[in-house]
Amino acid sequence: MAAIRFDETEDLIDICLDNVFKAVFARDTAESRGALSALLSAVTGRELRVAALTINEPPIDNLRDRQILTEELSKVEVVIEKPVGKMSGAEHWAVFFRYITDKGKRKKINEVMESEEGIAMAGEVLVRISRDEVERARLMSEYKYVVDTQSKVVQAKREGIREGILKGEQKKALEFAQRLKRRGVAAEQIAEDTGLTLKQIDEV
Repeated sequence: MAAIRFDETEDLIDICLDNVFKAVFARDTAESRGALSALLSAVTGRELRVAALTINEPPIDNLRDRQILTEELSKVEVVIEKPVGKMSGAEHWAVFFRYITDKGKRKKINEVMESEEGIAMAGEVLVRISRDEVERARLMSEYKYVVDTQSKVVQAKREGIREGILKGEQKKALEFAQRLKRRGVAAEQIAEDTGLTLKQIDEV
């Protein structure tokens, strides 16, 4: 079935990266549609055929689906030990996704591709992308941009939380200073107890 075989020297780009996955399965080619049809059929347990595809992008900070995929792929360590003929269609795909970049598992990946035409189609598209320096650079640049953006969002959230905490502490200190001031406590003592400046205490 599979005309393509990977050897241990083939430097394949990671298909589990969101943008690489889309580049493999969302192209307007017979191989991409065939691979996606086979993947969906294996996952759903029903024969499906993709005629057209519209990409609906999730928000950049929505990593839930990718986390689920990563979690499920971590369970494949047991499956890879099975003979390919004893694996289900979904298990073939799981092994392909999890071990495609593991050069030590190429023999098993080749066996999986020989048994599943859809996986062989995905492998053909992936190898084309991996060997195309411009496409590879574009995908890796795109991936880096997404990761950098996610990192900036996380950092901004942390800074916002930190700022909120500081404002809350400041507000509590001002309220405490106000109560102390009403009780007639000296401004110097209030400053010592709250950490506020004398000017801040005068303005309370």
